[in-house]
Amino acid sequence: MKKGSEDRENVVCVIPYRPSDKSKYFQNHTSLTRVDEMKLISAVLSGYLDRFIFVAPSCKHS
Repeated sequence: MKKGSEDRENVVCVIPYRPSDKSKYFQNHTSLTRVDEMKLISAVLSGYLDRFIFVAPSCKHS
C-alpha cells in the first residue's frame, strides 16, 4: 500500500442525502474530494461512474 498524498486520491467524502447534526463534520473535511450520496448510489446501480459527480476539494482552509 502506498503512503502519503497518493493515498488521498482514493479517498472521498460522501455527503449524506439528508442533513443531520453531523453536517459540520463534512464541512471540516475540505481537503477531500466530495460526492453526493444519491449521485454515488445512482452511479453504482447503473454501473457507470462519471467523474463529473465528484467535487474537487475547496481551496479554502480554516
